[in-house]
Amino acid sequence: MNLSIRLRRLADRLHSECGKRLSSRGSLLRQRWLPIYDYLLDNGPHPVMGIALATGLSHPAVLQFAQEMIDGGLIASYRDPKDRRKRVLALSASGKQLGEDYRVFKAETNALVASIFEDAGIPIADLLPDLEQSLSKRTG
Repeated sequence: MNLSIRLRRLADRLHSECGKRLSSRGSLLRQRWLPIYDYLLDNGPHPVMGIALATGLSHPAVLQFAQEMIDGGLIASYRDPKDRRKRVLALSASGKQLGEDYRVFKAETNALVASIFEDAGIPIADLLPDLEQSLSKRTG
């Protein structure tokens, strides 16, 4: 079978397992929001385009997920005072309250994924930066 298909299947299984663990915690977060939530938690308020570039999500995806998160009370949106054309996203008070539980979840799932790869003799945390860089060179 094609390697890219096998890698996609593996990623989907890991993604699903992490999603189940997030749901079992009773978290208000949805797995598809995590790139945005993680970025805002670590970096504070940022414009939509900056979040898209930093997370690798498309601009429309950031807008869609942001609206869902706004509807859920986890983030707020406002116009950039320096450039009124830009929309800035920031964690709300409710979103900030989830931070510690999210950090525990993130550490647990990172450890789980790393252990799965380590059991196969693959130091994934060490290899990912090189793989990402190699892919970027080849695909632009």
